[in-house]
Amino acid sequence: MKIIAVVSGKGGVGKTTLSVSIAHALARDNKVAILDCDLTGSDIPLVIDCDGEPDFIISKGRRARIKPLKAKINGREVNVVSLGLTIPDNSPVLWEESASREAVRQMLELTDWESDYLIVDCPPGSGPEVQEIIPKADYVVIISIPSKLAFGDVGRAIEMMREYGTPILGEIRNMDYLECECGKIHRIFNDTVDLGIPLLFSLPISSTFDGIITLDGQVDSLMAAMDKPVVLKKHSIAGSMKRAIFQKAVINALKED
Repeated sequence: MKIIAVVSGKGGVGKTTLSVSIAHALARDNKVAILDCDLTGSDIPLVIDCDGEPDFIISKGRRARIKPLKAKINGREVNVVSLGLTIPDNSPVLWEESASREAVRQMLELTDWESDYLIVDCPPGSGPEVQEIIPKADYVVIISIPSKLAFGDVGRAIEMMREYGTPILGEIRNMDYLECECGKIHRIFNDTVDLGIPLLFSLPISSTFDGIITLDGQVDSLMAAMDKPVVLKKHSIAGSMKRAIFQKAVINALKED
């Protein structure tokens, strides 16, 4: 099973929508599962019509196993595990970092996925959930929008992949443009930054959005990228030491205040 983590570093750019959309596209010819790794904002159940929750099974060896929920995205079956399926609506998840990381580890390792591809919807930032997933991911897809504010956070997410050595398939630029009824293309944000990774494809802002984006026409570029993913070269030891010294100085200064 290949694990594809969908990350950004920035919230509100469409990671959950594109996680589900990528899963839907791959499910045309493959067995696919989705892991909702955003524990404090589990939105996968809001995008997929999920009826029920995963089963927790005790095997003969007394080790618990998780049986994912089978759901359908526009007629295509996927296996789903999300904390949002097991907690009441609007209930906050107030866990310490160690508990969050352990929860993600257990959902990943104890679930009987029975799939060719596992799509992981990651939360924004570089918190414990992301740190648990990224070293175990086979590939990463970076989601961005054409905004300077977003590009800053996305750039930090890409640098995290550099540190872990995780292969990057490329960038999907969401909400990149608006296509008028007359056929003219409008660039709403009009910000462009070279992130140093391949651009897989761009997607428009749509007034007819219904929860997922059909990517059947783009899935070939995603599959092709798996044959030649980008692995960013790590920084030199000297550069890493400089950053570590700077970070320590900042922490010490904060403690003194």
